[in-house]
Amino acid sequence: MPGPVEKLRNLNLRRFSHLNPIPTLDLNLPDERDFHGLAGARGPHLFLQTYSQDALWQRLEETGTLAALHGLGFQDLRLHLSTADPEHQTLRLESLEPPLADVPVEMILRRGQFQTSAPFAKTLHGVTLPMLFIQWICLQNPLQNTFTAERPRLPGQSFPGLGLGTLVMKLMADLARRLDLEAICNSPEFPHNALLYSLRFYYFNPETEGVLQALRRDLAAYCLADISWGILQGCVRDEVRGVPRRGVRVVPRGAALSPEPASCRLRARSPLPRRRDALRLGASVYDG
Repeated sequence: MPGPVEKLRNLNLRRFSHLNPIPTLDLNLPDERDFHGLAGARGPHLFLQTYSQDALWQRLEETGTLAALHGLGFQDLRLHLSTADPEHQTLRLESLEPPLADVPVEMILRRGQFQTSAPFAKTLHGVTLPMLFIQWICLQNPLQNTFTAERPRLPGQSFPGLGLGTLVMKLMADLARRLDLEAICNSPEFPHNALLYSLRFYYFNPETEGVLQALRRDLAAYCLADISWGILQGCVRDEVRGVPRRGVRVVPRGAALSPEPASCRLRARSPLPRRRDALRLGASVYDG
């Protein structure tokens, strides 16, 4: 089916022949290919309604992600985008050489609005903040199908990780910044995800953040796999309530927010004194 530009290019003026003796008019307009990859172009075929495939490939090169993957043995990679659903924008890096059925990198993102009615964030009531939401992310190395004592299996893993979390977060921070979004929002699925993300994220609920900080403090002697499996299996107990702590959960509509590239507006509205009190309250749950 011809697009709107093509329809205009072949505009037929025969019905107006009594006004203009020329039966047809070629406007010599550019077609869609002339606009491919231009910054500022928007549409359903673009990732996050903004990025072309070429532009994203360039971002992957600039952040060092492609070079790191090549160093791990992925010699020929193909970038695949699925952009039909604005709520599920999928970026996938597939390995062509060596050919693999399992992809090393896959992420599903969306642009959305963050709102809250949480009592600890009254300064944000009625405020709508545009953010980049991480719905799914998988960074795995299908070239290594065995786990070791040094790198044991983590909950949810089929293959060892790539060790590219910092580079991928740099990529997403760059995307959010260029889209003029307030922050990156994520809901960790497993305890080890929450601990790893805490290097760049903080929980929106300060009490939940305090609990996470206390877990990092009290379980520092254990490896990440032992901590994550231990929490999931109920081996870490809440000393105040006397019950197992089976997961590091976010409050409804809470989530973990990345302070980068958080805007001045988001930072200025954070109730810091009350946040510090809540952090201490959350941390006290795991005293010792």
